[in-house]
Amino acid sequence: MGYLNRTNSVSDGQPITLYQFALGNNQKVWRFTDADQDITVNGEQWLATAISDSGRKTGDNLRVSLPSDNAVAQLFRGIAPSQSVTLTVMRLHWQDNEIRVVWIGTIIEAKRPETHQTELISAGLSATMRSAGLRLMWGRSCPYSLYDNDCKVDKAKFAVAGLRVQAVTGTTITVGFPSQLPDNWFNAGFIEWTDSLGVREVRAVTVHHNNLLTIMGGTQKISVGTLITVYPGCDGQVKTCRDKFNNVLNFGGIPHMPNKSPYDGSRIF
Repeated sequence: MGYLNRTNSVSDGQPITLYQFALGNNQKVWRFTDADQDITVNGEQWLATAISDSGRKTGDNLRVSLPSDNAVAQLFRGIAPSQSVTLTVMRLHWQDNEIRVVWIGTIIEAKRPETHQTELISAGLSATMRSAGLRLMWGRSCPYSLYDNDCKVDKAKFAVAGLRVQAVTGTTITVGFPSQLPDNWFNAGFIEWTDSLGVREVRAVTVHHNNLLTIMGGTQKISVGTLITVYPGCDGQVKTCRDKFNNVLNFGGIPHMPNKSPYDGSRIF
């Protein structure tokens, strides 16, 4: 008997839902099921847990409820992971190999309606595709993101790797930098490291002063001894592009744009 026949049957249907969460580019994968016992499907182990979903009744989003001590729920305790968490929901019937994928999406929010319960909200793939994209605008500052395909700066050439965190205080970490680096070199840059799950984490730097870095979003998941790589930032000005990165040929701004309209003299900026 096929999946649809068992689904529509009043006596033969034994539905099971599978939930797969993947962090980053499948760097870490968790598999859970709402079955009453652990099961193996296509050679993969699915762990039984108290998990459920809202079905497709909430517009473009799916709500998944699971215990707050679940490993995936713990990812969103405090600062969310810098890598996206994707969700794939599949359904099948007990002792049946026919699987139907009913949802593919990305976790965009976590709520805790109760202390012991976490609700993960997933935006569907179709909603992501309908999101409005950013548009480039004319201005004196460069509109590109540092190290992207338009900027073309090779971040590997500017990385300062192999640095260990010496102290953590609030939103600030202490790092032993090479002496030749000036203050503010890493302003608007970022740090990256590999967390305890073996997944790359990224956090933005707001202020660099001496050997101190102020981290946007706080220092959760960063501890003394953490090995980090730090990348300098850019303020979008042509002088910085030229002097710091030697990349003025790829500068996306118009530094000599006039202040006033050449037609009526009204102020432009």
